Amino acid sequence: MYLVDHGSRSDTEWYFRINETESVSATEIDDALDALQAALPDLEIALVCDFCYSGGFVTGAHPTIGQQRICISGATDESLAIFSGTFAGVSFSNFFFDCLSGGAHFKMAFDVGRDGILAAYVGPPSQPLQVPWLEDNADGVISDKYDGAMARTFYWGTTAGYGLTPPTLLAVTPQQTLGEGTGQVKLWTEVAGGHNMDRVWVNVVHPDTRYENGEPIVDIEQVELIREGSSQVWSTEYIGFRQRGLCHFIFFAQGYDSDPAFSMISNPLQTLIEVTRMPAQANPGWALYE
Repeated sequence: MYLVDHGSRSDTEWYFRINETESVSATEIDDALDALQAALPDLEIALVCDFCYSGGFVTGAHPTIGQQRICISGATDESLAIFSGTFAGVSFSNFFFDCLSGGAHFKMAFDVGRDGILAAYVGPPSQPLQVPWLEDNADGVISDKYDGAMARTFYWGTTAGYGLTPPTLLAVTPQQTLGEGTGQVKLWTEVAGGHNMDRVWVNVVHPDTRYENGEPIVDIEQVELIREGSSQVWSTEYIGFRQRGLCHFIFFAQGYDSDPAFSMISNPLQTLIEVTRMPAQANPGWALYE
């Protein structure tokens, strides 16, 4: 079972929005799965949820002793979920299902999705970190070192995609502090050879970025990078700084190694650039000395 859309929560319950007027709670999903597995004791079920506060469905519908059930969420029961870019390319779901389509089992795909989301920082610090969760051993302890045995036996996807791999980013603009009055930096990344690239880009998160509680994170600034001749380096000059502080730049690439139908998102790499003073020319509204 795969649930993806909007999520919400109250003091004691978590909800998934089915449509504009209907929602289903984690308790209701758990009751339905319990009834199904009571009728079919040998049935194996995977519940994958990706929406804000989706971890509430892992805690609310996790397996009990005797149930063969995997519960996976793209976020905790307190954090928002990222769905950034064309077709929500930067999301737990995208990392997770890309990995599955290449022939991986659920545990490997979960690890890839978790690591991808943790690398794809979108802030702000006031929001809890988005951390995917996994529970499959019926001990009620979420995402501990004992989870994953059952997930390693689960597979999904067409065999046509088996063995395909996503692009790999090798290096990016190093972390740095811009000098006094400097408001420009070269953004670049080196991509490993062997893939045909659809696009290479950077998500930009400014120090003053804010998000609404309960709303998926979709409105993220994206900057396209241009290939430097026939090299494996993509770059651009960036002048969009708007405030002093740490600015997060998360680099991505999308491409395919043989079949365009299996275009995949790369591993994300992140760099931090600190702006100590805004130059007057960067934005007419900023004085040289704030």
